[in-house]
Amino acid sequence: MAKGWRSYTIKELGKHIWTGDQIFLAASAKAHTKTRHTTYEINAGALGLQRGGWLEAAVDSAPNPMATPEAGAVARFIVQLASNPSYRSYLDRPVTLLQREDVIALFEAVDATVERSGVGTAIQYSQKVRQFLSRPTVPLATGDLIRDVRYYTSLKTPVPRARDTLSDRPHPNLEDSRLARPASAIEFTDLEDLRTKQVAHFEGRNRVLVELCATVLDAHDFVVESIRAARRIAIDDLNLPPFLCDHIVDKKKIPHYAIRMIHSEALLPVCVYLMDANELYKKPYCIRLPTQKIEAFSPLLTHGGFQEQFGILLSENYLSVHVYMACLVLLMLETGWNSSTVLTLTSDRIEEIDGKYYLHGYKSKSGQNQRSETNASGSAVQSTPQRSESNGLVSKIYEEDDLAKPVKMENPIVVRAINLLLSHRANIDKNSKTDTRQLFLLMSLKIKQGNQMFRVPDIGQATRQFCDFIGHPPFLIDDLRKQAVNTKYVRTRDLRLAQADLGHANPGSTLTYVNGAALRQSKESIIKDFGSILSDSYLFAAGKLFVNPDAKDRKSRLTRTLLLFPPSSLHAEDGDSIADRWLNSDGTFSFQIGEEEIAYCVYQKNYYRKSCAKLVSENPRRFAKYHLPRILFCEALHRFIAQSPLGSKLKDIEGEHK
Repeated sequence: MAKGWRSYTIKELGKHIWTGDQIFLAASAKAHTKTRHTTYEINAGALGLQRGGWLEAAVDSAPNPMATPEAGAVARFIVQLASNPSYRSYLDRPVTLLQREDVIALFEAVDATVERSGVGTAIQYSQKVRQFLSRPTVPLATGDLIRDVRYYTSLKTPVPRARDTLSDRPHPNLEDSRLARPASAIEFTDLEDLRTKQVAHFEGRNRVLVELCATVLDAHDFVVESIRAARRIAIDDLNLPPFLCDHIVDKKKIPHYAIRMIHSEALLPVCVYLMDANELYKKPYCIRLPTQKIEAFSPLLTHGGFQEQFGILLSENYLSVHVYMACLVLLMLETGWNSSTVLTLTSDRIEEIDGKYYLHGYKSKSGQNQRSETNASGSAVQSTPQRSESNGLVSKIYEEDDLAKPVKMENPIVVRAINLLLSHRANIDKNSKTDTRQLFLLMSLKIKQGNQMFRVPDIGQATRQFCDFIGHPPFLIDDLRKQAVNTKYVRTRDLRLAQADLGHANPGSTLTYVNGAALRQSKESIIKDFGSILSDSYLFAAGKLFVNPDAKDRKSRLTRTLLLFPPSSLHAEDGDSIADRWLNSDGTFSFQIGEEEIAYCVYQKNYYRKSCAKLVSENPRRFAKYHLPRILFCEALHRFIAQSPLGSKLKDIEGEHK
């Protein structure tokens, strides 16, 4: 152990041990249904660490086993701290002799050591080590506990990375160019148009993925019907050599030399017969099956290997890998849960009441219960009770009435996926024994001693293969959670609902989900668009920009702000405003008065009231020639509107401008 520590995987250690010159930290990490045990060994003798001090108290107080990431950080940085004699003296000193200043000094040393190591997210490593050292319940010399000592770290909290969604990425396989491009490339005319197109883009991308999953479920149904049809054909009716028929029926297998004698139409009936005769759905084992070139399997095949073909052959009882992934994708898009929450879904957490499915998931990271309701028609609503100690944007997210306002996602195929999963699990319970009640278990097709017959597969690899199979750009499985939450967010623009769906106590965590590239770049586009129009409006108001009066585009319409009066006192006196036209026509020019004209009249009257003296002093001749007639026109128009049926509207607008 040149570096002072090492880690290795053995059977469960059970507890932490300090024996002789060695410290053994027991650690474990659980991935889906598998638990991996790791032991971290620290060479205390070589480092000069003594028993009876702060370090031994921390080891005794640590949970058994520790989480693997925490144990790894502790082993790594305790060794580095012990390499410094002054820091080692704190670790060797009994807790009862420590002062508050000693605790702060060692915590500062932890921060400095972690920062010097150059690890990413240094504050997280520092927190793990400081948490480990804060667990002893023996009081300090001052009577305080270590965990009560206030310490403020100097390390910076990393800015969370914005989480891109499926809509943030291009989809070159789509014929619809609007959906093929990322949502950040949406062209829009105004904010309302942008929001409408964003909703259409997110929902469109979801619909594309759901339809692809539906084709996979259709292929599964086709395979199942083909298997059932093949079962109805007797072996004697397959036009095979008589000796081969007798061998298949008597021996329940095929001679190696006779496989080529089986014609293509007889392949599936022979495989189904051997599957039933040998009960391969109860215990798969090596048996010669002519699964190659079975035409009915082609809708679910990728590479065409035997294991994949054998998995498809068992489709009547269990889901093959692509159908399994299609169901997982559908449920994640529907619920917006983490993959770990969906993968741990069990049959008893699915209720069918009055044609609706109620899915109860368990959020493994925080221990929150997740609840999602799916109608037979595919409508879904999810509620996540907020933890009592949560704070920030909301303290209580869902009231009782909120459950009566479901957000409908027209996705009836999800009910079909749930039924397939329930049938899949029922056959597992019927034909095998498992250590877990999860729905999302896949039959292991690798015949190896000690392998579990049903397990959670490598989801990352299965997701990549599924994306290739359906022709979709690759994504990570938890990207579907981001996509589902962002789809709802672009509809409602309510961060509180997004926070509720995600089950976050801290709204800052929610922002990392809803601040993907599409929404972030659309906000930047709005600012850029506003700035462009604002700069042109300044130039136009100063008479330095000409706008075609016949132009109908949005930018020209917003830039050309001429209504009743010139846009500014600096504008060229071309007599193009309504006030000037009416004055130049000796009152014969007619125009309509609406809400915009009333608001402009109120604004202009307030402007003249405040600026009249300034306009006179700046240029008396200009005031007499241009401004005075406009002031009289404005006052007359104001009185006319006040005495007209629009008088109430005038009072309302004046009240808003006070």
